[in-house]
Amino acid sequence: MKGKNAIKVALFLIALILAGSLLSKYHASNEGRQVGDWPEALREWQEANPGKEVVVWAEGDLDGDGAEDLVIIYRQHKKCFTRVLIRKGNDYRLLRDMPAPVENQQIQFRDIDNKPPVELIISGTKGSEVGYAIYRIEEEGLIDLFAENMDNCC
Repeated sequence: MKGKNAIKVALFLIALILAGSLLSKYHASNEGRQVGDWPEALREWQEANPGKEVVVWAEGDLDGDGAEDLVIIYRQHKKCFTRVLIRKGNDYRLLRDMPAPVENQQIQFRDIDNKPPVELIISGTKGSEVGYAIYRIEEEGLIDLFAENMDNCC
């Protein structure tokens, strides 16, 4: 019985993510965006990290303080990582990097539990493997709430 419930929960979350990717105003698709269109914090981060290629990025309020935080998925060599920069006044607090899918990466900010702050959803693929992870920002940093198949996508 536990196995069937876990499958139902996983399928529900996948459906939620897929539906959210179609409806989310925060869905990151930066095709055609030139470096000059990037937020200043992203340009500064890229200048400080020349060996890290920005794949996709999005801005949204992850910690509920009203300021736009920055989420970057970048490629270094053949692997991808998620970097979260939390805005604190005129500065940013960098959170630890997390593995990210290597293809078709998506960043979404969703309120999945109907209470602040919003959750961060990272999804993508590697070949035929599809994976996603749901994170929340808390005092101690980025908390992994749930992940499915990320080991095979990163």
